[in-house]
Amino acid sequence: MRLYSLLLVMLCSISAMAQFDYEAALHSLNELRDEGCNCGNQVMRPASELNWDKKLASIAQDYADQLSAANQNKQQHVFLSHVGTDGTTLEDRLMENDYEAKACVENIAYFRGNFDMVIDHWLNNPQMCKNLLDRRMTMVGAAQKGDYWVVILAVPRKN
Repeated sequence: MRLYSLLLVMLCSISAMAQFDYEAALHSLNELRDEGCNCGNQVMRPASELNWDKKLASIAQDYADQLSAANQNKQQHVFLSHVGTDGTTLEDRLMENDYEAKACVENIAYFRGNFDMVIDHWLNNPQMCKNLLDRRMTMVGAAQKGDYWVVILAVPRKN
């Protein structure tokens, strides 16, 4: 019984460590937006804070899961595309989940590290950097599956 309890505690601890820290991710993104930065040769002024959107986070998680699954048996080449293995685009994924957006952008990455390291990686790509600092965006959802990262920013359509 003690061994079972010890194993259960260990498994819960490992699971908790592996969980994506949404609050820290939102804080990091908002800190970046508060400061602004250069994206390539374009100066991006500070942008308003993002709000966390559970539905966007769920859509991001589904896509991170799909990217990870697509690469289970890959030996040399990593599948990393904004068009899913099922042919869906970000707009398709939002529509399938009844998320109506006036505008949306998506950053994806295959990167070993933590979320702040992934943000630094994206800041070295002018388009991904601009996505993170897009002043129109008000909502965000992010997810991770292994080394696959997905961030979706959107402006929801008001009904």
